[in-house]
Amino acid sequence: MKYYKAQSSQDFLFLSNLLTKKNYKFIETPSVSTKEIKERNKKPNQADYILKIENKKIGWFMIKLTNKQARFGLILKHTYQNKGYGKQAMKLIEKESKKLGVKKIRLEVLEGNPRALNLYLKSGFKEKYRLVVMEKNIK
Repeated sequence: MKYYKAQSSQDFLFLSNLLTKKNYKFIETPSVSTKEIKERNKKPNQADYILKIENKKIGWFMIKLTNKQARFGLILKHTYQNKGYGKQAMKLIEKESKKLGVKKIRLEVLEGNPRALNLYLKSGFKEKYRLVVMEKNIK
């Protein structure tokens, strides 16, 4: 597996198509535009990366730096899940984080996403605390 920092319009389009509620029920936001992705990649503390296998784009990870600590996100296309690519991607995320001088990486995962929870636990993450997110629609 290889990875590279998203830079082109085609990369940003791939990411906006990947990062949608329609494709991934565990994403909080309904969609992210190519313009939003391009703008956030201009920030010095945040970058989106494309994951590739045999010249096929199969997923994404993001690293956001804050005081020698990083938060990250990871999504693989459905057809590439449960095939060991998540484990490989976790190693690449750690590798890239080390290159950036990060001493600790952190993530948030929904309790209802057992495959992701299992991946992160197998990758050495430990649960720090639980958070309850509440919302109310106002009419």
